[in-house]
Amino acid sequence: MKSSEPNKWVDTAFFDVLAKAGERLLELWQQERSLLRIEEKGDGSLVSKADYESNKIILEWLGTRYPEDSIFSEESNPDFNAIRATCRTWIIDPLDGTSSFLNGKDDFSVLIGLCEWLKPVFGSMLFPARNKLLVGGKNLRATCNGMSIAVSRSTQFRPKGLYIRNWEVDDQSLVAPAVDSGAALCAVAEGTLDGAIIKMVSHRDWDVAAPSAIIEAAGGRITTELGNEVPFGHKTPPYQYFVASNGILHEQLLELLRQNS
Repeated sequence: MKSSEPNKWVDTAFFDVLAKAGERLLELWQQERSLLRIEEKGDGSLVSKADYESNKIILEWLGTRYPEDSIFSEESNPDFNAIRATCRTWIIDPLDGTSSFLNGKDDFSVLIGLCEWLKPVFGSMLFPARNKLLVGGKNLRATCNGMSIAVSRSTQFRPKGLYIRNWEVDDQSLVAPAVDSGAALCAVAEGTLDGAIIKMVSHRDWDVAAPSAIIEAAGGRITTELGNEVPFGHKTPPYQYFVASNGILHEQLLELLRQNS
């Protein structure tokens, strides 16, 4: 299968399905917590009726529309041999920020990324409770609700301009307030934050694939802690830290990580 330009096949139908998943999440978000059938997974993270219903909406449509593509979703059992042998792989988190969702916070999202030969080429991040949709990818500008966005042009870290997760930095003046990681990576793409460092303790491909495509489309950079390309398509990430920045500060961010590890 030949490579395709994302803006030629991510059409109205895709966004209709994304909106449908978001609308269902909003309906469930407003229900009593006791009705959401909350379970604890093996890694200690939570999953609920909302995760499963959003997942079902998205996967049923993708399976019908793109039957030759492979799917790697948080709430399904992926075939990694098929993923590595298939040109296009959809990487999905049907409810990113389940804990936020269950606690009534509005920073939860639906993340859908597309990889070609396991390299991100398209991403969408829908924040249903914030009425906010970010999109971006290869041959596709980064936008928020249809308006162009770009990473910051900062040449030094701004106060509270750095998001960190599962890690500590000596200079706490740099650290942004805690939010869900999806919302933080959204802020990097929009230029509100200068960078982010996430230690991949419980995070997986579905947390970072869609944001990666959008951040790069917005002019930013993503790498591992060694400055290498982020590898996708693994059950457990073969790297320790996901590093995202405005590009200008990336080497400084990697050095900060080395100094504080």
